Amino acid sequence: GLSPLKELVDSFIELGGRILVCGPCINERRITAEMLVDKAEISAAGKVVTASIEADAVLNY
Repeated sequence: GLSPLKELVDSFIELGGRILVCGPCINERRITAEMLVDKAEISAAGKVVTASIEADAVLNY
């Protein structure tokens, strides 16, 4: 099976990955910064789009 999700996320970040979270999106869903995983970056929607366009790979959920 796969490693626990926390281990996968930690490894992803250690290897230079970034977790960008759309600020307006989480506000609409009443999600707070404290509810996010460590190292998640709350960003403006436009910054998330720009980073996605410039990235080699993107996982959007």
